[in-house]
Amino acid sequence: MPIPRSRPVPGSRRRSIAAHLAVLIAATFVAPATSAAPAAAATAPVNLARTGAATASSVELDRADFVAAQVNDGDRGTRWSSKYQDDNWVQVRLATAATVDHVVLSWPNACARDFTLQTSANGTTWTDVARVQRDTCPRTDVIAVNSSQPVSHVRMQGHQRWAGYGYSISEFEIWNTTMPAPAPSRGLLPRPVSMSETGGTPYTLNRNTPVVAVGPQATAPATYLAGLLRPATGYGLPVVTRSSAPAPIVVEVGAGKGPAGQAAEGYRLVVTTAKIQISADTPNGALNGVQTLRQLLPQWVESDTVVDAPWTVPAVTISDHPRFAHRGMMLDVARSFYPVHEVKAYIDAAAQYKINRLHLHLTDDQGWRIAVDNPASNPAGIDYGLLTSVSGRTAMTYNDNGQLMGTELGVTGFYTKADYAEIVRYAGLNGMTVVPEIDIPGHTNAALHAIPQLNTAGAAPKPATGAQTAPANGTGNVGYSTLDAASPATYEFVTQVLTQIAAMTPGPYLHIGGDEAHVTSRANYTTMVDSFNATVASLGKTVVGWNEYAGTALPQDKAVVQYWNGDRTAVANAVTRRGAKVVLSPAPPTRTCRRSRTPASRSAAPGPAADRAGWTGTTTGTRAPSSRTSPRPACSVSNRRSGASSSAASARRSTTAFRA
Repeated sequence: MPIPRSRPVPGSRRRSIAAHLAVLIAATFVAPATSAAPAAAATAPVNLARTGAATASSVELDRADFVAAQVNDGDRGTRWSSKYQDDNWVQVRLATAATVDHVVLSWPNACARDFTLQTSANGTTWTDVARVQRDTCPRTDVIAVNSSQPVSHVRMQGHQRWAGYGYSISEFEIWNTTMPAPAPSRGLLPRPVSMSETGGTPYTLNRNTPVVAVGPQATAPATYLAGLLRPATGYGLPVVTRSSAPAPIVVEVGAGKGPAGQAAEGYRLVVTTAKIQISADTPNGALNGVQTLRQLLPQWVESDTVVDAPWTVPAVTISDHPRFAHRGMMLDVARSFYPVHEVKAYIDAAAQYKINRLHLHLTDDQGWRIAVDNPASNPAGIDYGLLTSVSGRTAMTYNDNGQLMGTELGVTGFYTKADYAEIVRYAGLNGMTVVPEIDIPGHTNAALHAIPQLNTAGAAPKPATGAQTAPANGTGNVGYSTLDAASPATYEFVTQVLTQIAAMTPGPYLHIGGDEAHVTSRANYTTMVDSFNATVASLGKTVVGWNEYAGTALPQDKAVVQYWNGDRTAVANAVTRRGAKVVLSPAPPTRTCRRSRTPASRSAAPGPAADRAGWTGTTTGTRAPSSRTSPRPACSVSNRRSGASSSAASARRSTTAFRA
């Protein structure tokens, strides 16, 4: 179990990654699992737009997914978009006339440079409330109204668009009163379910402080905590099973020690001037308590060198547990490679926010990142070493027009089996389960580029004249590659790869991708994915796939559908008929590794941070998901990886979680 954790990168680098993750994790994990009813529930602010009726002067391309009703559906992942004229408007007629305190307009990417907010008591005569002129986009506008008389309509009247497109508003909120000040949270992220400040004298860490591990399972989280604190404090912080020293930090793990009914990951944290006590039923629960304590300490706790400063912690009592049992981050190493030390830095940063799944996107059209050995039985004669010796050397480079895909070339490389085992081990020390993804039957150009036996009649793309394999792909293009459903080599190859990945992965999940197989016929897609599902089940793993695979033969009660985009009907059927669970990773609020203004696939751009921060992890569009859902893994990039990872194709899905 854990020893004091290694620190592979400088503290400033860890902080930059952690700050990036903090923005996107706010989108998913701020909301507590339960919350007490406000004392003044009757006067709580109400978004009057939610029960109103929205109309607009026009709809972009007359498309049903851009209609005015999208502005008040409560989902920042949808939007109203207008036609391409400056004088367009959108308005909300309230269900009942009411006084309005303020309006919030969330602009995703096509903003107004100049508009007027108007109100009306009858929908005919309008009163100008405010003229707003701003050049930034995306953005969120908060506009004071403070109407003294009830109004029935509120309108955004455009005067000048921000760009060539029309106006787009994701949410038009109309509030009847001011928003209450948030309860004290000490900036903790995710916000604890329950926290009270006692007002007592703060606790002070000193050079004689011991870390006391109470219970056999407490040693690992206690050791983790001591290893976390030693570099910045310079203190020895011995991990012991008992101590009479003053001001100890006590980590206690045992049945009934955490919050009732939250045994898996719940914890209690009590800070007094005399000691700090973390109590939990499980080591993972205690690790969550450690991460909360980490955030309560002064910010220089992240330093790799000794800081001469008072190490104080406010006197608080916290009872906390995760809202979702599955909380993940996805790292796309296929399009641009991340060496092991950078993956560890990513794990370090994500662990601060109680992420417990690391989704590794190991293969794609642009590269293959995991070693596979040649098996003793190999009927097709496939040299599996070519996967890494050939397609471990490819990555995102230039698009079809010769333009660099981002700001620098993608990085090549691959993980040996020992590398992968080290990532799995290190993730485990940080309370994370690794979810490996082998993306099939589409997104398979890297495999086709490396393995001649896969380039049979039904595979695509085709090799160039005189070549045995498909050409390498350094662009962001997707949807053009497929394995051959009629070839025995396809199934032999996939079975061997999945078998070896499963053997290396102690966690219960094996992700088979299944997305964007645009050149695969539905019949061929179903044939292949049904077979892949059965293979995963035979290996004793729970199969995971993107939502395109939801209509295949999923193993009963042992499948996960990861929703990112498109129709939700098959996903709902998978839940109700096959007992599947759902990971929510809807594209707009959870994609974070692309710049908002990347000029490709407007629907895929992440939009403003406010959109992500407003996402609760429980919506995909206009319909609420079932209670079996959970938000999905978020992608992120380190500072020097801006090239491939900020490109259009690598802007993959983002933030995870199942309900327990």
